[in-house]
Amino acid sequence: MVVVLAGALGSAAAQSAETALSDVRPVVLVHGFIGSAATWSEYLGADGYLAGIGRVGFALGEDGFGFPLDMGEVARPAERTNSIEENARVLADAIAAVREATGAPVVDVVAHSMGGLVARYYVAKIMRERDVGQLILLGTPHGGSACAVLPAALGFYLPASLELRPRHLEDVFNAHVADLRGVPLATLAGTAIEEAFRSPCTGVPSDLVVDLASATAAGGHLSTLPLLHTDLNSSEAVFEEFVAPLLRSGGNDSLTLEPPLELLERAAQSTHVYSGVVLPGNPVRVEIDLDAVTVASFALFDPSVSLDVRVTGASGAVIPLTTAVHGLIRVTEPASLVHLGYGFASPRPGTWIVDVLPGASTPPSGAPFALMANVVGGSALSASADRSLPTVAELVTITASLEDVDVVSRLVAVVTRPDGGTATVELQPVGEETGGAPASAPATSTGGTANAVRWSGGWRPEVQGPHGIDVVLTGLTSEGHRVGRTVPLFVDVQAGGLRSTGVRAGFLGLLLLALVASVWFFRAAGTATRRTRTSGDAASRRPPSRRP
Repeated sequence: MVVVLAGALGSAAAQSAETALSDVRPVVLVHGFIGSAATWSEYLGADGYLAGIGRVGFALGEDGFGFPLDMGEVARPAERTNSIEENARVLADAIAAVREATGAPVVDVVAHSMGGLVARYYVAKIMRERDVGQLILLGTPHGGSACAVLPAALGFYLPASLELRPRHLEDVFNAHVADLRGVPLATLAGTAIEEAFRSPCTGVPSDLVVDLASATAAGGHLSTLPLLHTDLNSSEAVFEEFVAPLLRSGGNDSLTLEPPLELLERAAQSTHVYSGVVLPGNPVRVEIDLDAVTVASFALFDPSVSLDVRVTGASGAVIPLTTAVHGLIRVTEPASLVHLGYGFASPRPGTWIVDVLPGASTPPSGAPFALMANVVGGSALSASADRSLPTVAELVTITASLEDVDVVSRLVAVVTRPDGGTATVELQPVGEETGGAPASAPATSTGGTANAVRWSGGWRPEVQGPHGIDVVLTGLTSEGHRVGRTVPLFVDVQAGGLRSTGVRAGFLGLLLLALVASVWFFRAAGTATRRTRTSGDAASRRPPSRRP
């Protein structure tokens, strides 16, 4: 059977009109966060990578094929995106259309970045019969990306940017989207950055926004190449060394893949996330307090790709940033989670000033930005929520612990709803982690894990959907250095049900009422039956009447 799907197959001119497409496994291409079908321009067309090995590709959202995913658009950052689940259902329709049009019973899926999470969800939760031969994933953040807190801080690309946060992947997604139902998974991780101070918001090795630990979080085969995240979907080396061999093998052969690099420990935490809008001719000054840390790496999110920075250290001197000394990196792709990064080893404690500067191409309406520093060492803040899948109105208890913080000026949890609205929960000290302090423990700590004060606060979600929770600390260390830390959490609020206290109470009340009514009914029915039987027995015992 020869089938031509308008546009999509026409772009793969290497396939002869006489070729039965069911003889060759089609390739479905899934783009990532703030991406589009253009992500796969190097793969498609008569001269594309796939045509070179005799394969035909279908990119979701491609003209003539359709099935567009929504993971955000640079031109409309404040508009709601699809969730991973919603995009996975679009992928399901696309795979069904490709199978019907080509006659192929099975497709291969090649996905970049967040597209790999969409593909995993489809295979684990939606696929009814085995119609995916293999998953080939490029730079997929199976363990999330800490860089996602930057667009989320601006309320951009929600809920997609919330779903990319590490705690969503760690606490929710990977726990429920684990069974790939026999479909082989192979992941390529970029490892261009190996020094901690050069990595703006992730651990190392990393591709700038996804580190090796995240890339390995789903298991499967792993290979690495020293590339950045934005190169993984276009590099010819990636296709020739990783994608093409897997496509040729059909996912059935045991390939010898490059062993992963040794993971480098990096217990990083972020400072506060600072955001604003830079107008032409009007720089914005941001002050970031650093305590005695061993590494500080800064990340700027600027979707206009028009801003620059001027950095003044704690000594008061302006620091000319260079790639060699500070790992300065600029990303011109608007769809990146980070557009400018740099860092310092053993920075001087104190207040660091970052002036965010407009450029020649800064829009007249201004350029929104988000800026943060990731730090290693120094004070520490840990936080958790007691449930990751609460129902609407169910109490969520948020707990935080501190290390090497002598005075707490403020400790709050800022909740970001799916629509971008926020709520603030004040956390209060509830005692020492050793259990020896009373509930009225003071809002101070002498430093060290054993004396870390535990803080807590309660929050009840009002709407269903993914919520980000940023636990934010401002305080002083025992040396008198000002300190700021933020720990991003995630909860996915479910529709009200039996787990909701109010609904549960109402349900139990109705159940009790129904039980009482049933008992009354059966008792009444039994009494009536006995009366009927008694009347019948009495009548049967009376002698027959005698007529005169």
